[in-house]
Amino acid sequence: KSVQVNELIKRIKKKEVRKQGKPSQARESFREAEYEEALTALKALEDVEIRLFTSAIFVFQMCLIARIDDTAKMKHQEIKKNHSHAEYSVLVRLCWSKNVREERD
Repeated sequence: KSVQVNELIKRIKKKEVRKQGKPSQARESFREAEYEEALTALKALEDVEIRLFTSAIFVFQMCLIARIDDTAKMKHQEIKKNHSHAEYSVLVRLCWSKNVREERD
């Protein structure tokens, strides 16, 4: 990157740290009650295919404590048998979203 671009990025990061500029658009994650309510609504859908897919991906995302875009991009090659606990668990490798930006309070 050019010197000017690097300087601009430094100034922007300083402003972000100082909470100056545009307010955050980060969304808050589900609380437990909201999650249960959403899952109940998904399980009540009439279309069987949509009901099964959406509720499964929702539960899968929650179990992995992952972002929805990371779980949606998962390939079956990334799910492996867990030889230590084969009866009830698997090993999963999540991709790390290139769009993730850590936001701290």
